[in-house]
This record gives sequence, structure tokens and C-alpha cells, in this order.
Amino acid sequence: MITCDTCTWRVESGVLLPLLTDAHVTKALADIGVALEDCYLWTLPDPEVTVAATDPVQFDISFEGDGGVAVVTVDDGLTVLATNTGDIDRTGNA
Repeated sequence: MITCDTCTWRVESGVLLPLLTDAHVTKALADIGVALEDCYLWTLPDPEVTVAATDPVQFDISFEGDGGVAVVTVDDGLTVLATNTGDIDRTGNA
């Protein structure tokens, strides 16, 4: 979140926004019917976040679309480790 010290203006983003620069994530979202080019950032699906592992720390971020569910696994720095859209499992950048 970014906040202004002189006024009440602030900017927030969901967990999905920093992940949109990863091709694996955008492909996984397309696979479940989330067309990024046809929506606004604030209309993207709200994810469910669960702890997948604690050593090292990993999170599963699940997004639901008309075509199914995409699960993105990230580390504590939001580096994409893997994506999964049901039958399709991809390894991320790490």
C-alpha cells in the first residue's frame, strides 16, 4: 500500500497484481477463462491464499474462473515456483 502523508489518498493492490508480470501466471489465468485484456485490474478474481509449506515458506494462491481453478505457488518474495490448472502443471521461474 502507498499512502500520502499530506492527504487521504492511497493506492492498494491485491496479491494478483505483482504476479501479472509472470507469463506462467497469465497463461494459467487464460486457461481458466480469465481474459486479462478484457477486464480491469479491480475486477480480477479475489484469490484464496493458503500456506503450502513453512520451510522454506511457500504459499498457494488459488483463483477461480469460469473454466476452473488456477493455483499459483509462490515463495515469501512472491517468486512464482509453479502453476497448476487441473491437468496442466507448470514449473515457474525458480
